[in-house]
Amino acid sequence: RSARSELRRGDGPLCHEAAGAGHCGNQRDAVLLAGTQPADSGGDTVYSISDPTNSNSNVFGVIVPQTSQNMYAAFTEGTSLEGCVWVNGSTAWQDSSGNSCASGANYDSIATVTSGVSNNISAVADSSGNVHLAYIDSNDYTTYQEYTSSAWQTAVTLDGNSGNGYVSMSLNTSDNSLYAIWIRGNHIYYEHGVAPFASGNWDVSATDWHSGTNLTNLTSDSSGSGIIFAEWTSGSSSPYTVNWDDVIVPENIYLMIGFVPLVSYFIKRKKKSSAEVRRKS
Repeated sequence: RSARSELRRGDGPLCHEAAGAGHCGNQRDAVLLAGTQPADSGGDTVYSISDPTNSNSNVFGVIVPQTSQNMYAAFTEGTSLEGCVWVNGSTAWQDSSGNSCASGANYDSIATVTSGVSNNISAVADSSGNVHLAYIDSNDYTTYQEYTSSAWQTAVTLDGNSGNGYVSMSLNTSDNSLYAIWIRGNHIYYEHGVAPFASGNWDVSATDWHSGTNLTNLTSDSSGSGIIFAEWTSGSSSPYTVNWDDVIVPENIYLMIGFVPLVSYFIKRKKKSSAEVRRKS
């Protein structure tokens, strides 16, 4: 597992992220997606990709853009985490084997999760179109899984303690590494992972980043170059507080450490030059 990341302090929902990341939404009984196909002449078409007969209220999803205008949608139905892909030029959402996902007829079976809004899912896609998904599994563990080569890879447990929630995934675009951030027991934790994102490619242990009272609604930016931002709510009664902080990746810390002596050198050189000019005058 890689070395733990360093932090910088600063203070400043759920599932509203920019291009390349999952956009979460709640839908009571079915996951409905709106999209325009070239063949459509009447505007956007709404597709139902989950079982319309489902009566479980725990139905929500995320969608991420991949390369070549493809997309992947992951969604929950009760305690089932499922997914479908949209291939550019096709006429319907489909599972990874090419079968239609219409009205929940087919789907990728990803994992079993814990029911409840706080046990959310979060996803980002990298520049190669690989999907990186974080979720709270059936044991209340924070779990990571990657979709690559048209298949879901082996799940990696990031936090094996129960009681996790509000997980958020971010991509460091400078090196395509990942940051998974989540809440457990009024503490915010995170782990840093690098390719190929197997169990041995994540931090040895989660960093205990922040603590507070009644922490909820954690979200982070989908991607950033060198700095990852996070936002969350705290407080047991109104008025509640919205908090903000950022994580600086290790290589940026090293750059700043190397920059400080350089600045000091030029300041001393300038002072010496000024002193010589005064003596000559």
